[in-house]
Amino acid sequence: MAERGVSGAVNSTGPNGMTTLAGLLEICREVTGGDAEWVPVQEAELVAAGVEPWIHLPLWLPAETARTAWDVDTTRARELGLPSRPLRDSVADTWAWQ
Repeated sequence: MAERGVSGAVNSTGPNGMTTLAGLLEICREVTGGDAEWVPVQEAELVAAGVEPWIHLPLWLPAETARTAWDVDTTRARELGLPSRPLRDSVADTWAWQ
């Protein structure tokens, strides 16, 4: 970007709606060959049990907070031609690196 004289902040994550936490977990299970069983738990139950967002349950944030963390406008990244890498590729490469 600097080579083209472009400056400023760019949110270059995938576009909104690219996946969900459940979708990410499913990709992780498939890529690793795992056999984990997903058990949905209501947010109120997590909070009541003292689960700390992001600490005890990585990537989980209460809905109120999640909107500000996950709903990021990536329009500028798309306009600048920055691609979104398929999530499956990132998971597979991270698993291979591990």
